[in-house]
Amino acid sequence: MKTYVLTEPIFNRLKQKLGGQPPKCHFCGEILTPEQKYLEFEWNNDFIKITLVRNPEIVSISHYGGHVKHYHKKCYEKTLH
Repeated sequence: MKTYVLTEPIFNRLKQKLGGQPPKCHFCGEILTPEQKYLEFEWNNDFIKITLVRNPEIVSISHYGGHVKHYHKKCYEKTLH
């Protein structure tokens, strides 16, 4: 079991290993992606746009036969109970 933060390079590597399809959480089925939010505000009559990237924590578990399952950290904790 490995827990890591899903950054853009790791996301692209997982996507490449899965044949171009984005990785999905094995529990909830949502696509595992880094979240981007945009903030716009005005400062001295200039509009400023800031991109915030929030990288979620991901758990990957390798099973027998080499198959790897990926989960959101919250979803994985639900499977333990």
